[in-house]
Amino acid sequence: MIEAATIARCFDKGAARYDNLAQIQNKVSDSLFASVLPEVVDAKHIVDLGCGTGRLLSKCQAHNPLAELTGVDCSSAMLDVAASKVSGGNWLNQDLVDIALGAESQCLVLSSSAMQWVPIEQALKEAARVTKVGGHIAISTYLDKTLLEWRRLWRAETLEMPTEDQCVDAAEKVGLSIKRVETNWQTQWCDGFEAAVSSVRGLGAGANRRSSKGLFGRREFARIRENVNAQVLKFGAFPMRYHVVSMLAIKEC
Repeated sequence: MIEAATIARCFDKGAARYDNLAQIQNKVSDSLFASVLPEVVDAKHIVDLGCGTGRLLSKCQAHNPLAELTGVDCSSAMLDVAASKVSGGNWLNQDLVDIALGAESQCLVLSSSAMQWVPIEQALKEAARVTKVGGHIAISTYLDKTLLEWRRLWRAETLEMPTEDQCVDAAEKVGLSIKRVETNWQTQWCDGFEAAVSSVRGLGAGANRRSSKGLFGRREFARIRENVNAQVLKFGAFPMRYHVVSMLAIKEC
């Protein structure tokens, strides 16, 4: 996996413009929220793992103003933005696999567009640890085919994101009972190479341990720009595709 410090630095750099660039991430977050609205309304304690700029928590507060809200994120800059949106929230600048929350302290655990950056089983194990018996865990994360066309251009086809089966197996292994699993594709159409690069870098996805000086040399950069722009001329846009899995689980014991 990519080192947590590297991911944090990338998201720190992109925090100020994240909301403007996060078209897909916002759709995924909004869909997750809509699917668990009944659980949100009933929950007294809610935590968002990888809360980013606080989109999910701000919606939770609007629908359940009495709930105690906690946001966890590896990026301090993202947490600063979140704190400006959510009043009275608790903010933890930490990794998702080691959270400073008590066992069985949360009624509802949320996570959107975050768990793909950490080992999925470790993340779900920690999520289960902090969830009360009878509480719910709702996540949306990206699968291994995400940004496949883009990664092929950079000759970096192996991205360490989980498969759907790995997500399901991990949830069951840590003792969660799965109520619902759905997958879908979300596509952002970019009108040129620069737009595609901006969308990836601005969202922190530029964190890639396979990067090297040779990979991003001038000739390679020019080749990829030419390829993307040629596809834009032919098809009208270049696709940045995200393969998303959404899961709702309950901690029964």
